[in-house]
Amino acid sequence: MNLLNIRTFLYIVRYQTITGAAEAMFTSQPTISSRLSQLEEELGIELVKRHKGRRTIELTEKGQDFIPIAEHWLALDNQTIQFCRQAGQETLTIAAPASYQEHVVPQIVNRLMLLPSAPKIRLLTASSAKVYSMVGDHESDVGFATRLVIGDSIIAMPMFNTEYVLLLPVGTPLADGPVRPEQLDPRFEVNVTSWTGETRRWHDTYFDPYLPPYLQVDNNHMSHNYLTDPRCWAVCPASIAVSLQSRRSDQLTIRRLASKPPVHHCYLVMSRAQAKSRPELMEQLRRTVLSFAEEAPLLNPVYGGEQDNQ
Repeated sequence: MNLLNIRTFLYIVRYQTITGAAEAMFTSQPTISSRLSQLEEELGIELVKRHKGRRTIELTEKGQDFIPIAEHWLALDNQTIQFCRQAGQETLTIAAPASYQEHVVPQIVNRLMLLPSAPKIRLLTASSAKVYSMVGDHESDVGFATRLVIGDSIIAMPMFNTEYVLLLPVGTPLADGPVRPEQLDPRFEVNVTSWTGETRRWHDTYFDPYLPPYLQVDNNHMSHNYLTDPRCWAVCPASIAVSLQSRRSDQLTIRRLASKPPVHHCYLVMSRAQAKSRPELMEQLRRTVLSFAEEAPLLNPVYGGEQDNQ
């Protein structure tokens, strides 16, 4: 029995629409419909009545009867995972965006590995939105995300925040000290296309969004590869910029912005089931992230913060 299809059925029941289930699972409506059809074919019964033009779903009698069975399947799967973990050394799967896997996660993992009860660690790369669905679907134990996404039975704990800074070639003509946006030539910007929300609004307030930049990248940690002209510049979270500059101190420099964009946030994402079943490991991870934030330049640790996503 495909557990993802069973989980999808329960999401459909919870949200009462295919659209709602798709949004909660961070996937498309056709994918949800396909999983439902696969489950019905495997069971040999119809679970949901199809009505053209009707938004909310209607369960068949068999669909109603299958709800407790589906919940029992997932509970057994959870118990099996916990049993396997208890049989040996604990494992910890961590999902995070590529920029975090490159510049933040290694420093946290290296600290974890020094602990006497260090878990076996598995790393997965995913977008911030995908991290939430992976944690919710038990594909990952925990994750790091740069934005808050509302999801079912998920805890998102703000771990640290940091300002955005300018990443520049060493030969930049800009004077030392904080830089005003008006001093930056938008024709030489290495622009990050994945920015959204307040950060994007800040950027477009100072720089014409219709003026082509020097280059566009879809992730902050790619910017440094293209800061080859002394006039080039990129706006980057300090958590990434400091790591990049430390690796290429002869080529890159950092300046602060006089007019700062909204702060960049880092959230530790876990399911409520994980927090309840593995409290010691989750607390150990939280403390490790905070110790990293306390020591890293330009990072501000957040103590006792939790976003309740219900």
